[in-house]
Amino acid sequence: VEIGVDVQAYDADLDTFATLTPTANAQTLLESTNFLSMTQDLSVEIGVDVQAYDADLDTFATLTPTANAQTLLESTNFASMAQDLSL
Repeated sequence: VEIGVDVQAYDADLDTFATLTPTANAQTLLESTNFLSMTQDLSVEIGVDVQAYDADLDTFATLTPTANAQTLLESTNFASMAQDLSL
């Protein structure tokens, strides 16, 4: 008997997983072959339930707006922006 060939070598993660009994929903996700299949199984529609990838959003995520910029971003219309800018 050769470990890794004839039998599985001991692995602490496998020991943990052996104590779990996955639900039917978890089993469905585990059987998914790719992320698209998972989103379909979850009935998640890109652009409706989740934000589609956008390079601009990726860029904006790296920014930390100043207090002044946050004030403008919170403005509900151009008139309130003009007022915030004392125009």
